Amino acid sequence: MWLSAAAFVLDDLTVAGGVAFSAGVVIGTALGVSVVRALRRGLTTVRVFVDGADGAPLARWIRERRHAATVVVGSGRDGQKAMVLSIVTRRQARELAAAAGR
Repeated sequence: MWLSAAAFVLDDLTVAGGVAFSAGVVIGTALGVSVVRALRRGLTTVRVFVDGADGAPLARWIRERRHAATVVVGSGRDGQKAMVLSIVTRRQARELAAAAGR
């Protein structure tokens, strides 16, 4: 489709036609980006690190809000840590991260 439109415009190119075509591309791109940002489609992973090996209370809290949660326990230089993973929509990720930080 784009190739057909470009061929049609470029076949009989005038200054006004070039400006109009360029303006259409710019406006179409801007509208597309705005729509994608507004919809916030897609998934993202929220990772919350908890001191100690007990991430169960946070995982339970996340599950009560109808999100899946996985707890991964590990150890390192500073002792044991738990990582709580949850895969949510991008819109829900901000809300979940803000609430988990409380």
